[in-house]
Amino acid sequence: MPGLYKLDRPKIWRDDFRGKFTDKAWYTQRTPYKQFHKFVNGGLRLFGNVYTLDDRETPAAFFRKQEDLNVIFSTQLDFTPTSPRHEAGITVFLSIWYHNEVGLTLHPETKVRTVFVKTRTGPMAELKTIYAPTAEAGPVNLFIKAEPNQYSLGYSVGGGNVTYLATVENRWLQSYVQGWQNFVGTHFGVYSLAGRLPMLIPADFKYVQTQLL
Repeated sequence: MPGLYKLDRPKIWRDDFRGKFTDKAWYTQRTPYKQFHKFVNGGLRLFGNVYTLDDRETPAAFFRKQEDLNVIFSTQLDFTPTSPRHEAGITVFLSIWYHNEVGLTLHPETKVRTVFVKTRTGPMAELKTIYAPTAEAGPVNLFIKAEPNQYSLGYSVGGGNVTYLATVENRWLQSYVQGWQNFVGTHFGVYSLAGRLPMLIPADFKYVQTQLL
């Protein structure tokens, strides 16, 4: 419109969690029963509660809307799980049925810390899990790359290149199972959970970043 400023959007947006959230665009899934986060020198710390991303409750997670079709959502996560029930990471979330994650957990068989990817596709949101063991201690960088036709989920360690472990067609982030409806669009998020048990192990997210492609 005439007379209004036309400002270019920055290619990179970042929240370093310096004592608070950078803006008011963060959401929880419903109102939490109790606080599950705090801000520390290293960023945002989450403590998993008894709810998961599959529950119609309030898991230990914060979400923000996906505003761009071509974008990379990323974070650096420091998390040392002590049980295969423990997991923390990032998600691209549509509903309790359709959501996809990349994060850290313990492998259910080897009990070694591992990167995992969970994807849900098909009319009944069938779950598929991929593991990529990493012996590296310390932080891991996590990535979800959104493109017009698909989402890719991956990780990197240190300054290494990103390894994408799985892709999901974006039609499964526009779907719903029979008898269910979606009331909102796709969100990106950070989360921590413990397989329906409370967890004392902290999940520390140093930052969250979106980068336009």
